[in-house]
Amino acid sequence: DPERNREYFSKTYSQVYLEAQEFGSGLMNMNIIPELREYKDFNLRFLGIFSKNREEWWIADIACALYGFTTVPLYDTLGADSIEFVLRQTNLTALLCSIEALESLEKCYKGGAALNTIICLQSVKDDYFLQRLRNIGITVYTWQSVKEKGRKALRPCEPVKPESIYTFSYTSGTTGNPKGAMLSHLNIISAMTSMKYTDLQLLPTDV
Repeated sequence: DPERNREYFSKTYSQVYLEAQEFGSGLMNMNIIPELREYKDFNLRFLGIFSKNREEWWIADIACALYGFTTVPLYDTLGADSIEFVLRQTNLTALLCSIEALESLEKCYKGGAALNTIICLQSVKDDYFLQRLRNIGITVYTWQSVKEKGRKALRPCEPVKPESIYTFSYTSGTTGNPKGAMLSHLNIISAMTSMKYTDLQLLPTDV
């Protein structure tokens, strides 16, 4: 982190869990992620994540698992057309993104999809930039403001079922639009459980 002179700061599992609770509770308290019932019998609440790997990405991912949201990761290499395709296909309304990703999004997305809320990982200080987003119907919050909403009223975690959808993983297809793979909580637990039969072990003492 350039602002911290590239020093590393560790956090305990309890600290990360609390931050995930705060962010997840904030999403719930602000009521910015509606439930969609557009595919078979699935009730889905999407949160898009558009950022390179960083601490908040993983905390948000944990929060979504705790509160029954389905993540939809986006990345630059999908390309502008594919990103807009994913936004329209999923009808997601809320997107968590870095300031760099937000600038990329603003250049390629001109409105018209369901997206109406962006949670930016950093503060956006460019008023003209914010106004351009408002002009296409998008309200911008910060990561810290959502966590603050959750901190004031922590919510109990939402129960999920094995078949609940954990994430939509979009891959760039060789031809045409990207394909979205639906991964359930059972898929993730099965993958993690299989590690006990390999040389790779996860231990309570891991950092």
